[in-house]
Amino acid sequence: MMESHLSQLLENKPISEIASIINAMKDKLIIRHGRKNRRIFLTIRGERQMLFLLQGHINLVRQWDLRTLANMRAPFMLGAGGPSVGEDNHFVIRAIDDIEYALLPATVFEQYLDDFNLWKPHATILTWMLMWYHLYHNILAENDYGRTAYILLDALSHEPELIRHNTTALSYIQDRTLFSRSWIMQFLADLKQSGKIELKRGILVKLNPPD
Repeated sequence: MMESHLSQLLENKPISEIASIINAMKDKLIIRHGRKNRRIFLTIRGERQMLFLLQGHINLVRQWDLRTLANMRAPFMLGAGGPSVGEDNHFVIRAIDDIEYALLPATVFEQYLDDFNLWKPHATILTWMLMWYHLYHNILAENDYGRTAYILLDALSHEPELIRHNTTALSYIQDRTLFSRSWIMQFLADLKQSGKIELKRGILVKLNPPD
């Protein structure tokens, strides 16, 4: 099922490959700190940047309609070779909590990939990102609102604790779709009434498998 595929992808982030690249380049990085809600653009003065997330959580937001595409937690990398993200593009990074991160020009990053022979782990990371990006867009392209909303609830149930405990089911779905607030509220009420979900003050506590 599509929801299980998405959850499996999120849980199978190539952490060892990300860590190997970060560790190899750590002496080349200038560590920065960002507070909650800090916005990070990955094009600076026309030059593409690579983001290294060392601590904390971020989300990727589509600028034109402010829809959230993904939440990611450290360790994570984004920029060169992945979905187009930047000042002149469609997406922006926002810190969910206090973060520790570094930026490196994409041209320098690619040179370091050569110097440290890291193209193989980088290819693994890119493959994972593109699989997630493709699957996520397939989910949002579905015409079945109920199925899409349920898949997003399943994704919420697999998010890190910080996000699960501080994000209502309503806002999680609303931030990722163009569904009306009233439709989402009725959808959640129907699921709760039928015993398919448990909510506490809007927070998802339990999600039962669909029929």
